Amino acid sequence: MANKKALRFLVSCRHCLRPIMTVAWSAGEIHHLRQHLQKCVPDELPAGAASAEETVRHFRVIPMEGGA
Repeated sequence: MANKKALRFLVSCRHCLRPIMTVAWSAGEIHHLRQHLQKCVPDELPAGAASAEETVRHFRVIPMEGGA
C-alpha cells in the first residue's frame, strides 16, 4: 500500500471570512460547510437543497503546502 499524504485545504467563508481547515472533501465536510452557511447567510442557501458545488462556491479554497 502506497503512503500518500492527504491534501490539506484552507477553506474560508466568502461571507464572514471565518477560516475552516479540512483534510479531505467528503459528505461530512460538505454538511459542515452547509451548516456554517445556514448560520452565516441563511437566505443564500436553501436548506438541504444545494449541491456540493453550490455550497463550495461560497468558500475560498486554497491548497496548502506540506500535507499532513
